[in-house]
Amino acid sequence: MIPISAAAQDPTPLLHSTVPLALDPTLLHPLEKLGHRLLLFTQACNELYHRSAAGRQPPWVSALLDRGKPPEHLALTHSKAGRSQLPEIFAPELIVHSGGLCLASLHFPIPKSVAPDYAPDNAPTNQGTTPTFTPAHARSAQPFPEEQLWLALLLRRPLKEFWRREMGERHFLSLLQITAPTWILDPEPLPPYAVIPGLEIQSWETVAEWPRSHRQHFRISASNQPQKPPTLLEGSSLSDAEWKEAVSSALEAFPVRPHVLQQLPQATQMTHRGQATHAADPTESVQGDTRLHPQYHHLAHEKRVELRSLSASLRSPHCTLTSPTVWASA
Repeated sequence: MIPISAAAQDPTPLLHSTVPLALDPTLLHPLEKLGHRLLLFTQACNELYHRSAAGRQPPWVSALLDRGKPPEHLALTHSKAGRSQLPEIFAPELIVHSGGLCLASLHFPIPKSVAPDYAPDNAPTNQGTTPTFTPAHARSAQPFPEEQLWLALLLRRPLKEFWRREMGERHFLSLLQITAPTWILDPEPLPPYAVIPGLEIQSWETVAEWPRSHRQHFRISASNQPQKPPTLLEGSSLSDAEWKEAVSSALEAFPVRPHVLQQLPQATQMTHRGQATHAADPTESVQGDTRLHPQYHHLAHEKRVELRSLSASLRSPHCTLTSPTVWASA
């Protein structure tokens, strides 16, 4: 258990705005392209996982993704019936920065039309032996919930040729270019002559000792697992002691729940007005880091995805404001 101060645990107040936030129209084209690339990426993730489990790709991939999963979950994950299933909704978290967009995370919400009461530990079986795959199992029966681990795997050099071949070079390089640097917090010691690529350090102990000024744009998150709450720890929100304990706890949890370390860019600051839940509450002006939250719907029968909605959020130290969006005049 990571001890976190009350200030770090309590979510910031949430404000809402009914007035659309005006966005730079140059972001429209990359947003439209992103949906197709996420579809290709997810298809490739599915192939990599199942080929790894079958011994036709490095076995450490499926072993990593299977860590901490209950037997019922693994039975569904490894079933042939679910191999071709893909999420119905792709919901990335995008940070707007001076260079464009940064893919910070990728989520696959379960549509409202799908039964919400599915629990992996009561997964139905056919005559008690063969796992039965239904749409309600789509998210839990696939390795998709491991969104952050997949981003880390996308960036790993030993898998580069696989991604290039499965996604196509242009789409692979485009997605690679916007993905936030992500590292798996694996406690296995490195040889004395090796370093962690991108960080150029020899040990995670160095990360644990980073001062707040150095870790300002870093965060630690846990892989998603059935019936376990998400974990997301911002380096800028923790004291030095809390950060050190967070790194230590993440490394200790690796056998049952792998964590990742991410480096995020300096987000573009925007200002907008919003108010709390009740209409009678006064409006407030908020200046904060800009994030976009598109939702792409997978039209399986047409083998494509479609951008259906786009909201934004501004995150400040004091609150988070959510808003619809509109494209500003060129």
